[in-house]
Amino acid sequence: MPVQSTNPVSPGLRGGGGGTNTIKAEDTQKTGCVFDIQRFSLDDGPGIRTTVFLKGCNQVCPWCHNPESISPLPQLFYAQNLCVKCGKCIASCPEKAISLENGRCVTDFFRCNFCRTCIEVCPVSCRRVIGAEMSVRQVMETVMKDESYYRESRGGVTFSGGEPTLQADFLFDLLRCSKEEGLHTAIETNGNCDWSVYDKLLPYLDLVLIDLKHADDAIHRDVIGVSNHTVLKTLKELRGRVETEVRVPVIPQFNDTEKQLQDIVDIVGGLCFSTIRFLPYHTFGISKYNGLGMQYEYPVQQSLPVESLVKLVGALDTDRLTVSIGN
Repeated sequence: MPVQSTNPVSPGLRGGGGGTNTIKAEDTQKTGCVFDIQRFSLDDGPGIRTTVFLKGCNQVCPWCHNPESISPLPQLFYAQNLCVKCGKCIASCPEKAISLENGRCVTDFFRCNFCRTCIEVCPVSCRRVIGAEMSVRQVMETVMKDESYYRESRGGVTFSGGEPTLQADFLFDLLRCSKEEGLHTAIETNGNCDWSVYDKLLPYLDLVLIDLKHADDAIHRDVIGVSNHTVLKTLKELRGRVETEVRVPVIPQFNDTEKQLQDIVDIVGGLCFSTIRFLPYHTFGISKYNGLGMQYEYPVQQSLPVESLVKLVGALDTDRLTVSIGN
């Protein structure tokens, strides 16, 4: 059972003192779209952390394991494995977007008008909304519930996505409030945002976790939909300004050859970064696509074994870097 902080919303969040950067009360009322808040996270920075996931992304990675993070708007999610086929959703839908076909409830997401009637009548909660409008104050109230764990483990809060910088004003106030509370702060980013956004966030950041998916711009553009030039520019600007960990999701048939990974390592080392983390491709998110009415289109549907990744990374020249392999 989590230990509740005795002061989940400190004077700083109420707009009083508490630090050199006094937070105005109106700043804590700014809102953004959040799709998950994961407490007791161990993979998104040092110590025990709370990871806040903001909705919306500006890349189209076909292997994305969080498809619910792509759209900036709330979405209907249907968990077919929980459905008892009672038919209440079918009868209640004003758009006739739900039908029973071959013993399965089928939702036509294109006809759905997001009225949420099916959610209200479902007796087993197999239908729900992913994504909610939350204020800075509401997010921070949840974050501060585990304040004692952060102190003991030297943890903190990480803001992830999607791509959190797409909600730049909301993210700025979240980071500012977090620093007012004395928390260690981090963001997970794809690096594909104008430098002016990162520059504004830097005074309130202790750690940046940034993806570098491919060294070849043409392949990056063809598969992910955007050039890697902005990512590389962001990396160059970050060096020496804030602690940075470069993360490389290793994806079969995209960047899993020794040469492709070595090219990435050479970029990271050449920019004088000290840490790189390789993340093995997995398929845990495929079922989410069905629940959102989306198709998982990446041709490889088998996870990359960690042992294979260890062997692959072991063949690289990483002498200048601290290397880790994570989830």
